[in-house]
Amino acid sequence: MGGKKRGLLVRFLKGTVGAHRWLYANKEAAIDFLAKEILLNRELALKGWEYYTANRIWHPNAEISLEGLKFTMEICAEQKELQQKTVGK
Repeated sequence: MGGKKRGLLVRFLKGTVGAHRWLYANKEAAIDFLAKEILLNRELALKGWEYYTANRIWHPNAEISLEGLKFTMEICAEQKELQQKTVGK
């Protein structure tokens, strides 16, 4: 990404890191936020928070792993496949 967009990218990454660190540092507030925003009951939001933090799916420094990138690509491929099936009907 060139110089014109560098500042935007840096701000985005700083925000992402800040959000990830907040999720780790504020367990109860994070669970409440997730339950409200994703429309989950609090128990499921808690299980999700525990799974995502224990497995570092939300890495505190927003680091990207090859395993995580592969998983994300698989989800995107599945979504694209579902969209194509829906459009083809």
